[in-house]
Amino acid sequence: MKICNNCGCQNADEDQFCRQCGASLSNGQPAGAQNPYPLLQALKQKGASSLFLVTVILYTANLIWSIITSFTNQTLTYYGLSGMSAQNAMSYSSVISLVGAIPGILICIGLWKIYTSCKKKDNSPIETGGFSLVRGVLVFELVVISICAVILILGGVLITLGLFDGSISGTWDVISYYLNMILPRQITSGDVSQAATIIVIWIWVVILVGSVLSILFYAKAAGMVKQARKIVIDGTAAKRTSLFVAVILMIGGVASLIGTVFNLSNTINIAALISGILNILFSVLIFSFRGEENKYLS
Repeated sequence: MKICNNCGCQNADEDQFCRQCGASLSNGQPAGAQNPYPLLQALKQKGASSLFLVTVILYTANLIWSIITSFTNQTLTYYGLSGMSAQNAMSYSSVISLVGAIPGILICIGLWKIYTSCKKKDNSPIETGGFSLVRGVLVFELVVISICAVILILGGVLITLGLFDGSISGTWDVISYYLNMILPRQITSGDVSQAATIIVIWIWVVILVGSVLSILFYAKAAGMVKQARKIVIDGTAAKRTSLFVAVILMIGGVASLIGTVFNLSNTINIAALISGILNILFSVLIFSFRGEENKYLS
């Protein structure tokens, strides 16, 4: 057996070119030699694993379920309308739902491409199309989230400044008037203004922290997929897979499961349940691959 110096694939002694990457085997190593590209082999094993297959199947099922329920909810929402009003409202909502589902559909296609490419048993090379597709969607979502975050932050700043310039002082007088009708303690407009300012500032801080974490998560996730693509291309990695993404996914998954189990309603949110499981599965896959990286990256 010969081991390809380019990708680490095992080839027959009589092969002159690698079955996986097509590189010349004139300097191929004997079968007992150490694999020069262990991360590529580890990535292919994880991509072809049963755990990854279950994750992709669940992601697909959750996507289909979300699309079906969105159309079902629209039918119930516009059931009371009549004639063209209901038809037009449902048509617009259907278009919006389909457009909103496009990123999920593209990621689903990318995940299936990754699995089928890694699962091939004929030593054919791993295709990069699935990784490129997933990364492209993540970068797009990163841009959208960044724009929304900027708008929210600017809006929060403007609202906060409006609380201090006195332009809405009459609003505090009206609110304090009605509060004094139901509360035993005398409330002044200054008290209302101070409480509103504190609440708005806290909301602004929560939005700011959430926006920063979301942007950081999508940036790290896109970088992680880019690094996986690099491993496919040249078998090397400049750094370890993002621990931040794995931890956020695990925390989000556990929180989603807890919220589903201990919800106040009597019905179980299937989409939230599957999403929580998906986050945990993706996190486990990342932690598992990081374990392989720790063996070979200093």
